[in-house]
Amino acid sequence: MLDTGNFVVFNSDEDIIWQSFQYPTTSILQGQHLSAGMELFSSVSETDQSTGIFRLKMQHDGNLVQYPVDTPDTAPYSYWSSFTDGKGDNVSLNLDNDGHLYMLNSTGFNIKDLNTGGYDDTNRTIYLMKIDSDGIFRLYSYRLDRNGNRSVIWSSTSDKCAPKGLCGLNGYCVDVDREANCICLPGFAPVIEGNFTAGCERNFSSDSCKSDDGTIQYTIQAAENTVWEDNGYSEVTSTTREECDTACYEDCNCEAAMFNDGKCTKQRLPLRYGRRDLSNSNIALIKVGIYSSINEPRKHADEPKDGNGKVHTDILIIGLSLIGFAIMVLVISGALILCSRVFRYKRFSTDSNIRLCEIVAPISFSFAEIVAMTDNFQEEIGKGSFGTVFKGTVMLNGLTKVVAVKRLDNISNQGEREFQNEMRIIGPKFYPVQDIDPNH
Repeated sequence: MLDTGNFVVFNSDEDIIWQSFQYPTTSILQGQHLSAGMELFSSVSETDQSTGIFRLKMQHDGNLVQYPVDTPDTAPYSYWSSFTDGKGDNVSLNLDNDGHLYMLNSTGFNIKDLNTGGYDDTNRTIYLMKIDSDGIFRLYSYRLDRNGNRSVIWSSTSDKCAPKGLCGLNGYCVDVDREANCICLPGFAPVIEGNFTAGCERNFSSDSCKSDDGTIQYTIQAAENTVWEDNGYSEVTSTTREECDTACYEDCNCEAAMFNDGKCTKQRLPLRYGRRDLSNSNIALIKVGIYSSINEPRKHADEPKDGNGKVHTDILIIGLSLIGFAIMVLVISGALILCSRVFRYKRFSTDSNIRLCEIVAPISFSFAEIVAMTDNFQEEIGKGSFGTVFKGTVMLNGLTKVVAVKRLDNISNQGEREFQNEMRIIGPKFYPVQDIDPNH
């Protein structure tokens, strides 16, 4: 590897048998040249050095030309040229140590200076020319000091939209504040979001035009002041723009049309090499399919509106509002039903506990309360071996209930056990009250 960056292979006699400077691919360093018939290619991006979509060719006719890749070496596909054709069949592009970029013919005569040179020619700076990923041919200077600054000292064009194919198929380039911006044709969207060179694709099928099933209606939409590769298949002369619209609209093979100064050319997709040129009056007319209701009539984009669009919008807004209101009512109703069920459950639980207590658990009363219940033991309704049963009334949960009150005649262990047995067996149903006379 030489200090110039040239990778050289020598044989045993120290003769050069191969050197990288003779086979440039993406760039040219100082001291290197691009011979007739050789090409440089752009990279995909600054970080991806694989082959991109642009090329620079030193042609045998002496012309240095830039093209998109995979295109013929003919004028319709070029987007920059040195205009040195006819200067010989062995012209070369050269770069000197002072940044001078120029072209020599086979006799060594300078036929064109691309720049004047005269930059720093010390070993503190190196020069490199290449096609960047945006398709523009640039010459850079690199400082070899601590800062390592890189500067553009020459470029083939300042028009960022000049490279053909920058925005891919069905996209066109617009210069905004000296920067390239890619826009898709009407009815199209990017194939890969963020990768503008991948182009644009449409959101409907062209076969639907021939089927005429009514599921798609068509409009003609315009991209004004745009220029494209001319790939027309039919020309309609002496027309107005409206007539050009109609001619494409009624032809299922027509997917687009170019209208310029009364000339209408029908086109098939894809369209390529599109860019906006405000000095050019060409209008690209694009047939755009829009999915619609069956049997809905087709309309041109520029036909008068009859107000149905606004009515449909109003209906849509009202419908969405009603749906939102219905959902809100359902949510509120559900919440109320849930609260009601919780309340009923709690009340049911409380009532059940009360009824359970009434049925299962005996209720204790004082002797004075029992005297009041039985009206001082006025009505005797039965007599047992250990006591007398009286009729009484008691208020439970707001209801008056008739109860039997058994009054023990005397207190003994046998009598107490007998009374407890009665309570366990039939007490919850017949004997909710007992009385022990403190005097007996």
